[in-house]
Amino acid sequence: MDVLVVGSSNYDMFTYVSRFPEPGETITGEKFLTGFGGKGANQAVCASVLGAKVGIVSSVGNDDFGDKILKNFKSYGIDTGFVKVAREVSTGLANITVDSKGENHIVIVPGANATLNGESVNEAAKLISRSKIVLCQNEISLEATLSALKCARSKGVRTMFNPSPMQEFPEELFGLVDFWCLNQTELDLLIGKKTSSKELDEVAIKDVCIPLQAKSGCDGIILTLGSKGAAVIDGNEVTMVPPANINKESIRDTTGAGDCFLATVAVCLSQGKGIIEAATTACATAGISVQYEGCQASYKHLEPIM
Repeated sequence: MDVLVVGSSNYDMFTYVSRFPEPGETITGEKFLTGFGGKGANQAVCASVLGAKVGIVSSVGNDDFGDKILKNFKSYGIDTGFVKVAREVSTGLANITVDSKGENHIVIVPGANATLNGESVNEAAKLISRSKIVLCQNEISLEATLSALKCARSKGVRTMFNPSPMQEFPEELFGLVDFWCLNQTELDLLIGKKTSSKELDEVAIKDVCIPLQAKSGCDGIILTLGSKGAAVIDGNEVTMVPPANINKESIRDTTGAGDCFLATVAVCLSQGKGIIEAATTACATAGISVQYEGCQASYKHLEPIM
């Protein structure tokens, strides 16, 4: 197994509008689409498209949406042996509104994702031990995420964590992460210091990331900077990675671009590539994904990483 994702699975409903409505306002949409989503599922599908052998530990409801998600995973060759089917709750759902600039507003109903617990993850211990990297995010219970990181660490498997959506984390989590991938807002909340309103140069980035490095003892940090690309903190060195060279007019939908970035980094690391090369490749793949509508639908335009 190259990449094992422990995370959420959702069924997505997209509404495309010229602009977002004001509070209390009703507007007419331009188009409605459905698709597959959830941070974990997006990352698993994207990693598979990029050529990795992928498994996922997740949970869906005992409903039509859950059946469709499982069939979708299998169509990409993803190992679903540890996707739990919850009997008493619905599959996770996401209502996504996208404006003409490709920006989005998202409301998520966790559903079955909230039932994924530490016991569910520990059942996948053998699969974790056979993986090259375990990728986690924060759309499932903290208990499940901690169990995945602990199990991977005990098996000598490298871990990668994106702390989104943000919350307060116990001290033990920090020492279980080998690679952090996060944006400025998430970094602010983790270190308790406001940086996201500032233009960060290499020196400033190094200064604000030192507390996280010291706290976690991690192998590397990737700080995503939106349209400005990313910064890689590798030991005492900071490397600025430029964004993909695309025109603003070609941006159709930014939904799922972050998951594309994370999946790409995980695949590159599983192949033995360095973190700088991984981030550079991830900027390129994310740049492709934003030129197409949908989350997983946009990944079909990517090519395997060699």
